[in-house]
Amino acid sequence: MIALDHEVLDALCPMHMVVDEDGRIVRAGPTLAQVTGDQTGAVFDEVFRITARHGETTVMEMSRVASSRVRISLREGEAPPMRAQVLPLGPKAGFLINLSFGINVKDAVQSFGLKSEDFSPVDTTFDMLFLIEANAAAMHAWTRIGERLQAARVTAEVEAKTDALTGLGNRRALQAAFDAMGETGPVAVLLLDLDNFKHINDSRGHAAGDDVLVRTAEVLRKEMRSEDYLIRTGGDEFLAILPGVTDASVLDKIAGRILSRLNSEESESSATGSIGVAVRSPGESEGLPSLIARADAALYASKSQGPGRATLTSHHHIHALSASGQASA
Repeated sequence: MIALDHEVLDALCPMHMVVDEDGRIVRAGPTLAQVTGDQTGAVFDEVFRITARHGETTVMEMSRVASSRVRISLREGEAPPMRAQVLPLGPKAGFLINLSFGINVKDAVQSFGLKSEDFSPVDTTFDMLFLIEANAAAMHAWTRIGERLQAARVTAEVEAKTDALTGLGNRRALQAAFDAMGETGPVAVLLLDLDNFKHINDSRGHAAGDDVLVRTAEVLRKEMRSEDYLIRTGGDEFLAILPGVTDASVLDKIAGRILSRLNSEESESSATGSIGVAVRSPGESEGLPSLIARADAALYASKSQGPGRATLTSHHHIHALSASGQASA
């Protein structure tokens, strides 16, 4: 029979358990008791489940095999599975079970508030916890770096497709619109050009010209939907792509409101505009470059009638509009 010094066992094996020859728990080390609760006097196999190589087994079966390595878990409760070594203590003396959390140490520490002093000084389990935490910290750092790089990439992509002055899309964004819209489906393309922008730039300076461009972008934002594409194609020319919009009366009103808003402020820096609109009706197939070319032709038709005009064209009709949005012959 092996004599056991409980204080020594508690110090060297705080995760140990002593089971008598009848399979009842005699005592447990302080750390194990903190995790599983006081199970003194309970039948081991009713509290714990043992899994060996050949499957689930009983503690009495395991006690007959010296130095057996098994896995032990609570039948009820939240304690993580543990590795165990079963050591017979001699005839009719029961046996000693020494346990370790292994890779589950992190869960145990977090769940039960364990500290370094709750483990044996030579137990590598706690060293594993430091390795797990170091790995987690490194992965967190790499994740943060990855997130920052991704955010920077997204920001760079957005900035690359954004007009710095107005915040609208630029010509690169126009290509994305081409890819999104394709060559089929109802859509309207609206092209706006300021009538007297060069005069404002020459007489009032570039700062005043920039103010006009910013105000024009704000007018377009107010009149367009969130799903519409708004682009400053360059200089004083703006383009809007309106998916699903083909009704001439709706487009008449949109164009009229835009031109009216541009003329709503009377100052030396106010600008009038001309608009050309091209429509691709349901069932038609036409690429956006061709639509933009037709909108550009409609824009020049508007300018030929004088400032503050709008012209709408489809493959079948052409409408000349006044600044108020009323159709004229």
